[in-house]
Formats: sequence, C-alpha cells, structure tokens
Amino acid sequence: MFVAPRTGTVTNTEILQEIRTLPTCRGLEVRVRTGDTIAATSDLLSSNALGWALPADRDAAAVERDHRLARAFAERLRITA
Repeated sequence: MFVAPRTGTVTNTEILQEIRTLPTCRGLEVRVRTGDTIAATSDLLSSNALGWALPADRDAAAVERDHRLARAFAERLRITA
C-alpha cells in the first residue's frame, strides 16, 4: 500500500508504473491519476486510496529489495496542497 503524507492534488502518477519493471512485481494497482485530489493517509483503510504493489518471489532478499525500491518510487509521487 502507498501512503499519502498530506492532502492535496497528485501529480506525476506515472512514476508508480515504474514499479512494474521490478523483477518481483506480481501485481500493481494504481488508483489515482495526475490531477486527482487525495486525502492524507490516516489509517489502514485509507492507505488503499493510492493503490498497492505486490512483490513476490522465492528469494526473500529480492522481495525486500524490490519492496524498498517500490517505496522509493512512491515517495517520489508529488502531492501539493
């Protein structure tokens, strides 16, 4: 799940599509588009508003690496007030 640190307008959502290039990416759901307004993530339920990524593999180290990379992509998402 992705976290919105603040309420605002989302831009550069295409950055999340980069997660699909990760070797362990088995699923990606992006629920926002550039220009959408989103509320700050406040609990588990609201964490689904942006979407989620599912890394999976038998190699736990690869999953951990790609999880960190997916988070890094998500942190580059711009949300402006």
